[in-house]
Amino acid sequence: MAEPARKFDTIEAFLRWERRQEFRHEWEAGVVTAMTGTRVAHNKIVRNLARLLDEVPSLRNCLVATESIKVRIGNEALFYPDIVVTCPDIDDDTDIAPNPILIAEVLSDSTASADRGRKWLRYQTLRSLRHYVIVWQSAARIEAYDPDGTTWRHRTLRGRGATLDLAGIDASLKLEDIYARTEIGQSKRRPTRA
Repeated sequence: MAEPARKFDTIEAFLRWERRQEFRHEWEAGVVTAMTGTRVAHNKIVRNLARLLDEVPSLRNCLVATESIKVRIGNEALFYPDIVVTCPDIDDDTDIAPNPILIAEVLSDSTASADRGRKWLRYQTLRSLRHYVIVWQSAARIEAYDPDGTTWRHRTLRGRGATLDLAGIDASLKLEDIYARTEIGQSKRRPTRA
């Protein structure tokens, strides 16, 4: 039997409930959404990107967290990004990133419209955010958003040979490294005829 839909009027009420749950849930404008599992490619991409960010010298005193640290957007929403970088590092018993400077989401069929739409609209309101990175699983493709005055600059990178430059954290990441150990974006060889 499916669990009935839950609704909480305040983010504080949701947090009290969610912290007692076995599984993760997101909250937006009172509506609770259960988090689902991922595919192996998603996991590999998240691990690769987190490892690369951990190696960035400018992030030495920051926390690079994967899928288990929440981002709170005022009293409007609470999300679990695939990767969140917050500076400075936070206390071990904290579960909300107070100053996210980078958020990355790895797209899946079930999350693509939210990650590129309503979540992105919410993330834009975070004053500390320097980069929003969307990593595709269906192709070697990354969309990056960077603040540019009062707007956000959008870039699309395609192919494993491309490099993602993140000036706000003084980093350049190769897509080949982000997609390492996956078949995404690799050219398929045609069988040769004898």
